Amino acid sequence: SDFSVPLSDAMITTVFFTGRVLVGQHSSTGLASLHISGTLTWTLYSLFTAFAAGTLAVVARSIGAGDRAAAARATRGALVFAFVMGFVIAGIFLVANGAFLRLLFPRAEDEVLRDAGAYLHIVLPFFPLAFVEATAAAALQGSGDTRTPLYVAGLGSIANLALSAALIFGKLGFPEMGVKGAAVGTAATM
Repeated sequence: SDFSVPLSDAMITTVFFTGRVLVGQHSSTGLASLHISGTLTWTLYSLFTAFAAGTLAVVARSIGAGDRAAAARATRGALVFAFVMGFVIAGIFLVANGAFLRLLFPRAEDEVLRDAGAYLHIVLPFFPLAFVEATAAAALQGSGDTRTPLYVAGLGSIANLALSAALIFGKLGFPEMGVKGAAVGTAATM
């Protein structure tokens, strides 16, 4: 049995989880802000991956029917859709960021909302790439290649951990950035 797909999914989950663990060791205000911004980004990403599942199904069906051209067309269309949707969703949330966070979390402290907004301003512009990644991984998995998405997710998780730790705490000559460091680590992984 091939465990590549669930392992790949677990590696992607660790990218979102890593920031919380590290920021929680840095600042309680930062951790509170990630409970807002991290949850929002993870939710948006997770909802989009439901669309990527459709890509997996169409590509797998096309490959199973021996129609590689149909699989390629479906993949191209899905990748364009993913990029456009990432751009639209990021744009909406970037424009509404401060007001939206205040509306959803009216009792949150100003500093928590400020850190949550800073995180979102760094991560959201990379959503088109994150959505393309999810779609490309689904297309590869649908074509029978489950290992490449696993390797990419594993490398991304390692890079995120190293970069986030260095930037959150100001290690290896990097400035101490706190929540913004976690955001840069997540964005770079996308």
